[in-house]
Parts: sequence; C-alpha cells; structure tokens
Amino acid sequence: MNHFFVALGQNHLNNFEKLIDNGLIGNGQKILIAASNVLFDPRAWDRTFISQKSFDNKSASMMEQLSAIQSKIKVYKGLIDRLAEFRSESAVIYIAFIEDILSNFMFFSFSPHAKIVVVEDGTLNYYDHSFDDIDKIKFNLKKYIAKYYGIPFCKYSGHSSGAEDPRVAAQYLTFPKQAFILKNACQLPIKTIPLPKIHNSLYIIGQEAYAREMDKERFKEKIHAFFMAIKRQKFYGGIKKIYYKPHRNAAWIPEELLNRIFDEKRIELVDTKLTAEDHFFEKAPCRFLTGFDSSVFLNIYSKLTEQDKPEIKFYVCPINKKMTPLFEKLCFEFIGKP
Repeated sequence: MNHFFVALGQNHLNNFEKLIDNGLIGNGQKILIAASNVLFDPRAWDRTFISQKSFDNKSASMMEQLSAIQSKIKVYKGLIDRLAEFRSESAVIYIAFIEDILSNFMFFSFSPHAKIVVVEDGTLNYYDHSFDDIDKIKFNLKKYIAKYYGIPFCKYSGHSSGAEDPRVAAQYLTFPKQAFILKNACQLPIKTIPLPKIHNSLYIIGQEAYAREMDKERFKEKIHAFFMAIKRQKFYGGIKKIYYKPHRNAAWIPEELLNRIFDEKRIELVDTKLTAEDHFFEKAPCRFLTGFDSSVFLNIYSKLTEQDKPEIKFYVCPINKKMTPLFEKLCFEFIGKP
C-alpha cells in the first residue's frame, strides 16, 4: 500500500507529519509530494517528490497570474510524470482540497480505486464552499492550460474539500465537531505549546490573497478601514511593536504603507519560511493577534495551553461571513466592518 501526501503548503505538510507521528497512517510506503520551499522531516518519509519551484503565487496583475498558473502547471506535469510508476498500485491519497490542479488530479484521476483522506486546509472545512463559489473564468483557463500539458482537471460537485466523496475514509480537522461536512470527521492530533514570556505586542496576519477576489480599490478600502479599526482598539495605546506577516500566496502590502499608517509604532515585516503559527510560538508570542478571518487564528488557538488561552486576545474582522459562527464559539473579538 502506498500513502501519497499532497503538501501544497507548509501547514499541509505539518498536518501530515502529525498524522505520521501519532501512528495514524497504515502500513506501506509514505510518499511526500511537495513544493521546493516546504520544510519536512526526511525521517518521516520513504519517498519524496519535491518540485524545483515553490507553489506560491505572489502575482498581482492578470498577466502575472496567467504566467504563474502556466508555470505551476508545468511543474505539476513534471511531478505527475514522476509518479506514473505507482498508478497501478493500491493507494491512499491525503489531500487538503480539490480546487488545485495537482490535488484535483490525485483525487480524481491518479487511481479511481484509491481511498482518500481529507486533511484540514485552514478555514475551508468549516463553511459551505463548492464549485459554485469559484471563479469560472479562472477555472476554465486553468483547465485549458492543464489539458495542453495532458493533465485532467475535473469539475467537481459538493464541498471543495472533497469530503462528500464516497471514497473518503476520514477527515482530520482541528475542530471536527464544527465541520461543515460532519461525515467521517476525526480529531487532527494537536500538541499544545506553552508560551515563554508573552510580548505586549500586536501580530497582524496579512490576507492579501483577498485582493484577487475583489476590485483592487475595494480591497484597499477594506485594508485601510481595518487598519483604522485596529488603531481604535483599547489595547493599541499600550503596545510599542507590531509584527506583520504577509500572506505567502499573494503580492505583499508595501512596508512603507505599514510604517506610514502605524507611524507611532515599530513595525517588523515578517519574512520567513516559518508559518505564521510557528513564528508566533517560536519568535513572537504576542498578546494580541488580528486579521480578517485567517486559519492562523484557529491553529494558534488550538495549540495554546489552557493556562495561556486567557492571556492571548484574538481580534477578527471577517470578510468571509461564513466564518463568523465558529469565531463566536471561540469567543474571539470582532472589530471593524470589512
């Protein structure tokens, strides 16, 4: 039995290694498929297929996005060709969602008899998201380019995690009882991490990827309104430093803009291979965290000890209103009107 793990980002990889470390993978080869910038423990894997490029997409303009999509598909083609030797063998495939071309191929086209395990992809698993919610022009563009490279890219029905498919044997989620699709939802192993001395600082989680989902001017307005809402919070006057972690998969907000808006504070633009979660626990355990509706909040909250949870304050400003019920259950504060 071969176990294939499709790690499109660092959090996917981290979740996969949690399953391995906790003995939740059956017998057989553990085969990692990942991007060049993903950090992994080589001792956990029997085989690794690592691309020569990152899967991140920091493009801003439409032409840049088109070029990035084509470049990524070409990389995917190389990985798929290298995996051809395994296609006739029994398999379990671990994926995060089926909107991406590589995970879509592994889900639908690699082996029709494979079992599937869905492993959490941020906030996606906690609200209704399907093919109806994605950009059809972008989907058809990706499908056309993928077809040129000989990669099937299938339209899907149901939730974008693929969790409703009858081949899905399990879902591993941080909050399984809150899953939008409850079928086969299991607890993703969570290891709590005690915090050292907590910084009386603010950690802003950047979500620049939202700029692709709306008009640029509208996004700028939302960002400006959000930053102004931060400055109105009671805690703001008592902090001296702000950490800003840009989104890995989008064009970053300029540092000079941050310095101009938060001119009375010291700004540190966090540029690291670490995930925001790992950076928070290892380098910057701030008392205050804020952003729109990032999965980072869920990951950090779940890893806090019961002793530390009351000490860390989460302030959210959801653009995705479907996340509001979960944030309310976690007792997060809401600021601004996105």
